[in-house]
Amino acid sequence: MIPPFGTVGAALATVSGYAVYNVAEVVVIHRTVGALPFSVETYKPLFFSGFVAVSLRGWFWGEQIGVSTLLGVWTAIVASHFASVYLLGSLDELDRSLISDALTKLDFSSI
Repeated sequence: MIPPFGTVGAALATVSGYAVYNVAEVVVIHRTVGALPFSVETYKPLFFSGFVAVSLRGWFWGEQIGVSTLLGVWTAIVASHFASVYLLGSLDELDRSLISDALTKLDFSSI
């Protein structure tokens, strides 16, 4: 796949390899433990983040973008994901407890 398509082929081969590996990991976890590592709460924020990503991609379609624009797009996608996690209530009590413990250990408890 790489020689005929060059760097794009290398990127596609890498993404394909990661996808196959990750699906295999989920299958192994499901067969070993009997549980799926993801729930509906995992996917809900991805819809909004995906919408933001597609919208921003449509905005810059066909344009050459620089590093600063790319960082701005990345920041918008990450911020929209964290906002959707918070607004959709995708954090359960264990998640909140882990975040609180981490903030306490990092001395961000006053935030």
